[in-house]
Amino acid sequence: MHPDQLEIDKMSDTAPPIHIETRGGASRFNARTRPKYAISRSAFSDGLLYFLAYFCLIRATGMWIGYPPTQDENATVDSGPQQLLLYSLIPFTLLYVWLNSKLVFGYIRRIPLTLAIFMVLVLISTAVSVNFVASARGLMAVVVISLPILLFKNRFGSVKTIDMLRNFAVVAVFANLLYTAILPRYGVMGGSLAGSVRGLFLHKNFFGQFSALAFLLLVPTLTQRPLFTYKNLRIAAACVLALGSAALSKSSTALVLCLVGLASLGVSWLISQVPMKSLRIYVLLVSVTVLAAFVYFFGLAFAGDIASSFGKDITLSGRSELWDALLDALFERPWFGHGFAMFRQPDYIAMFTHQIAWGPRSTHNTYLELALNLGIPAIAMWVIFLLARFVSKAVYVPASPIERMANSREVAVMMMVIIGSFTEAGMMLAPLATWPLLLAVLPETRIKRPLRPKQGAGHSEQPARTRAIQHT
Repeated sequence: MHPDQLEIDKMSDTAPPIHIETRGGASRFNARTRPKYAISRSAFSDGLLYFLAYFCLIRATGMWIGYPPTQDENATVDSGPQQLLLYSLIPFTLLYVWLNSKLVFGYIRRIPLTLAIFMVLVLISTAVSVNFVASARGLMAVVVISLPILLFKNRFGSVKTIDMLRNFAVVAVFANLLYTAILPRYGVMGGSLAGSVRGLFLHKNFFGQFSALAFLLLVPTLTQRPLFTYKNLRIAAACVLALGSAALSKSSTALVLCLVGLASLGVSWLISQVPMKSLRIYVLLVSVTVLAAFVYFFGLAFAGDIASSFGKDITLSGRSELWDALLDALFERPWFGHGFAMFRQPDYIAMFTHQIAWGPRSTHNTYLELALNLGIPAIAMWVIFLLARFVSKAVYVPASPIERMANSREVAVMMMVIIGSFTEAGMMLAPLATWPLLLAVLPETRIKRPLRPKQGAGHSEQPARTRAIQHT
């Protein structure tokens, strides 16, 4: 036996040989010891990414204890803890980017042209803002809250991302209801919104939006076997509680979003049963048309009943007067807007809505808010990108049943956010709960299947194509 081989045998309990060199016909073994409980870089990076994703969702929801019960007192809430949580994400995100720099730069190179143009317009809007410091801080907050979710989705794909969101939704639903039951003084709002449950959230509208999205994510998959497992029963219970939470929040938008989400999930399943892509596009157009007609002839009356039960008008939020007033502000700076995040600041909104008696603190329309902040060209590019991605996902049918269900949930979440943005502000491009959820479903992660060798072609010298996930 070669002397080097004896040395390797003595070290076999620490680590196997790493590589072999051959010099002059003699084999040389280069052994490297490794700690018994070492963690590989990839395992550490994946664990770090899971931590970042959950930490990001906690910050985006803004869940905290001891929020004041009335809406008027919300302005006095100390933002220090939430700011600390937000900026704590930065070093961990930079660490992940440093460990996986090539992978991250690969994601950047695949950014769609439409989205790249939109990003340039956002930077221009921030640069020419009426308050550069406020816009820069708002943009920084959105970037910090966005990166962990985007990195997670591009790294793990749709199935694991949906599973991660469902796990978070289960814990959040139970935590909010337990908090409300134990401390109803803080979990239930008072003042003009007395009786509206808001849990750990700052406002009942935020709680209602999150509950509606959680309900959609937790709708059980009836085709999954075995059906009656502990995990499935836990998810089903959380799903029922999420629907109840949306009702307890007394948010008319949240209840309508639950119906929209279920309808979108059904349409997505129907499309997945159509074999040809051209027919799937046709089914999508017909389904959207039928759904729009139903909403127009029957849904508005139903929505009006929900809104009137909460003391509101048919706009679901009682803000039509506000939107009329803000249109004048839009045409003051139509090209690049007033600056990123400017119309998320109540003081700046009050400059244009002082004549409205009830004193609005937000635009109550995400599209109008983005147009005011970024300008008409930017919101046009964003809507084009959003609709193109929605159609692309809606007509895409993965081969695996698990992937199909994940894709259906993504389509439904997109539809809920798209519809909900008509009556609520801050659902997109804001460090709030709905934005990370939208980012979690926007990127496309499609699996390339191995190419089958042609018959009679013989053996190829090139290695077979492996499965790879294509990210956009």
